[in-house]
Amino acid sequence: MRSTQHVFDLLKHYKIHLCLCISSLTIILCSIFFFTGFDSKESKDVISLPHQSDLIESSVGKDKQSKPNEQTMPSTVIVDIKGAIKHAGTYEMKPNARIKDLLDKAQPLKNADLSTVNLAEKLRDQKMIYIPTVNDKQQVGAHAESLGKEHETSDSNQLINLNTAEEKDLTQVPGIGPSKAQTIIKYREEHNGFNAVDELKEIKGIGDKTFE
Repeated sequence: MRSTQHVFDLLKHYKIHLCLCISSLTIILCSIFFFTGFDSKESKDVISLPHQSDLIESSVGKDKQSKPNEQTMPSTVIVDIKGAIKHAGTYEMKPNARIKDLLDKAQPLKNADLSTVNLAEKLRDQKMIYIPTVNDKQQVGAHAESLGKEHETSDSNQLINLNTAEEKDLTQVPGIGPSKAQTIIKYREEHNGFNAVDELKEIKGIGDKTFE
């Protein structure tokens, strides 16, 4: 009994100290719990948020996918071929095809003059190609202009290809005005091109004076 009473006396004597220790320990534990829980919550919030740069890249990617490609090349081109070939007419070709590829389908005749044709030239949509014969005389002036080849000439000796010349080219020939030039182009389209320069005489309004 005496020892028990002694313990109670000690507790009463150190009661204030014990309360302070317990209070301090409680405050420390609460502080540790509070800050640990706050840091954990903040970490979760940060992890759940996507990075701003990822959002920007994702938005840009969607914009690129939503916009159509305005510079997409056409899947095919349509060209017209005439002259010394077996199968004249229009052909649907690949955009990177060459004149040689077209001739493989159209099949040139035995008397076709391919020396004046640039077989490596790329095909263009709506292009008209004329294949001459070895005896073909299509020029007005000096020599016929080679197909696919461009060169400079003087005004007094300009070379004109009857099967490819436009109205402005034909009007440079003495005696041929805009009206006659349109008539020549119409005749050319109706007769699948000129085979000889003398065929011009069959056009109304064009006579021997034009050839002088």
